[in-house]
Amino acid sequence: MGTRGTFARGAGLAGAIIALQMVSTAPAAAQEAATPAEAAAMRVRVVQTEMMVAALTCDLHAQYNTVIEVHGSELKSHAAVLKSMFRRLHGGAAQPRLDSYVTELANDASMRSIRARRSFCEAAGEMFKTALDDGMTLTEVSGRLEQQAALPTP
Repeated sequence: MGTRGTFARGAGLAGAIIALQMVSTAPAAAQEAATPAEAAAMRVRVVQTEMMVAALTCDLHAQYNTVIEVHGSELKSHAAVLKSMFRRLHGGAAQPRLDSYVTELANDASMRSIRARRSFCEAAGEMFKTALDDGMTLTEVSGRLEQQAALPTP
């Protein structure tokens, strides 16, 4: 497995598992009705949010910007799937519901970063390393977290 196994180490795994558990805060209807592609988009959104908060909290701006450059098309694709899912589930209220969901993810990540900054930043560093140095897609990063945490699919 080479360097791809490094993400499973210590605080990196613990913090990342907490991040992925945020998928469970998705509205119940979204969790129950999510297709595999939609569930993947939700998990990638969690990873993206964790990285965004880490960029601000842990001074990892350069890494975040590189993730956006390297994985931009993947992020756009998942964002479109997520938007479509919220439209399907919420009709005309889709955008406010999606905005609320994304804000909730960011608020949770921010609160965890305040309570345990060191472990949060270590976990974020591992996520950035996995997505950039180890060459994994964000879908693979989120999938690995789900597998290692043995979390149910949202």
